[in-house]
Amino acid sequence: MSKLDKFHERTGIQLQQTHTFQLPLVKSCDITIQRLYFQSLCDASVVSICSASSSRRCAILFGETIHDEWCSHQGLTLIINRNNSTQHPLPVCPSSAIWSSSLLFVGDVAGSIHVYSNDKHMLSHDLHSNCITCLDISPHGLLSTSSDGTIRLSSFKSNSFTTIKEIKLNNNNLSRRICRQTTVNKAVCIAALNR
Repeated sequence: MSKLDKFHERTGIQLQQTHTFQLPLVKSCDITIQRLYFQSLCDASVVSICSASSSRRCAILFGETIHDEWCSHQGLTLIINRNNSTQHPLPVCPSSAIWSSSLLFVGDVAGSIHVYSNDKHMLSHDLHSNCITCLDISPHGLLSTSSDGTIRLSSFKSNSFTTIKEIKLNNNNLSRRICRQTTVNKAVCIAALNR
């Protein structure tokens, strides 16, 4: 952490380590296969790392973080557990992920959500009309936010999603201190959730 402090010394921001995660060992042959696949993705970056401490699993999302209007890249979800790893190509770049017991939910920049169970792809579903920016599990279901301004609570049962509640935010919902222009009704991108 001390290496990062010099970048923030003028801003007054102090960094503190909150979580650590050690990746489980993966067989060397798996790593070689993964390297070959990653090279075919060109210069894909790690978009996110999502760990499930209860089951000792980790999901690493590969793709691009910056897009103009649409995504023409291919993404990858790599699921690592104690014994092996599985990789799942995506039609576009992934944007966020969350574990719920043995299920992994991965949102992408096109607004789709991909569900994995026991390291196998179960289904893909169009949940939003734009990039899924954040996913969280609540006692009532899956909470998702999007750059189209929607916050959606969905239940996932019998391999399908049902919308429980949806809220669409625009600049008129914001305080005047945050957004001074209220004449145009523009969607507000939800960047993160915090409980």
